[in-house]
Amino acid sequence: MLSHKLYASLEESCKAKKLSTGSVILESVELGNNKISPLPILPPLEVFAELSKFVPRSLRKRLAAGQHEWLSEFRPLTVLFISLEGLVCNSQSNLQSVQNAVMTIQTILYHYGGNLRQFTMDDKGPLVMALFGLPMHTHEDDAVRCIKAALDIHEKLDTIQLNCSCGITTGHAFCGIVGSDLRSEYAVVANAANLAARIMESTNWIACDRETFQAASKKLSFEELTPLRLKGYSEPVAVYRPIPAEKTNLLLGGSLVGREAEIKTLDRQLVMLSSTGSGSQVLVEGRAGHWKITFARACQVAGSGKQSSRAEWRGRLHRQEDTLSYLAPGIRSVVSD
Repeated sequence: MLSHKLYASLEESCKAKKLSTGSVILESVELGNNKISPLPILPPLEVFAELSKFVPRSLRKRLAAGQHEWLSEFRPLTVLFISLEGLVCNSQSNLQSVQNAVMTIQTILYHYGGNLRQFTMDDKGPLVMALFGLPMHTHEDDAVRCIKAALDIHEKLDTIQLNCSCGITTGHAFCGIVGSDLRSEYAVVANAANLAARIMESTNWIACDRETFQAASKKLSFEELTPLRLKGYSEPVAVYRPIPAEKTNLLLGGSLVGREAEIKTLDRQLVMLSSTGSGSQVLVEGRAGHWKITFARACQVAGSGKQSSRAEWRGRLHRQEDTLSYLAPGIRSVVSD
């Protein structure tokens, strides 16, 4: 569809159908001896499938469920800014290297449950903005996940001869639609985003703010750096550098509320084990952040408090990927009191 002013300037080389509003629907364009027709109009389902490729994955299910009026909100986020030093895109020959870098970053972000917000190239060079904590991809340990993702990204990019600097911050942000009915986008507006970009510009490796440090310090080790004087901040900003360590499961403590029926189910297995000596295995399934490990620990405490038996528990937990995760505690043996 063209405005009447644009059509007036192209009328001699265009064929179009005029509307009562003054706009026109373009039917074809003639360039010399070549006639170019616009793409055919797709059915609604096909249109949605094509457009969904350009919609953040955290919104697709909500839009499909008709929740387009409920997309804007304030929510806690961990923001990651990445500067890709040495990545050049000034000719077609550089496109593959750019694709490899972006795919490397996106794969790692998805592994930890994060989202790629945008990739831009400006006077500061190639920049990537990533977010942890968006709808449908929220975890109780997003700050830990973000730092682990940054460490992995730095390590992986180094293998393809790319250096990167990362700034990480945590705080509340506005996440929602900005613009109008004619043109809009899903945006994130927050002081944390500005601070992450400033920290990224001031470091040559990975650094985070105090809020991220406090959220992740129980699971990761940090080195406190000299406070930074950053543009837009009157006082020096405290920053911390994560210390790489071997990859471990992200296990969090905490108390369990509810789940009495599930605890009784496992309690019956303990009683059966005590009375018959017949062991069993129980599979606890749920998405990351659904407190599976806390539930298993609560069951373990409930079982160890019985006078008749004491169970030995063994299990493995995989919960860093943004998929269903499984905790399989096996009731291995009973020691009579």
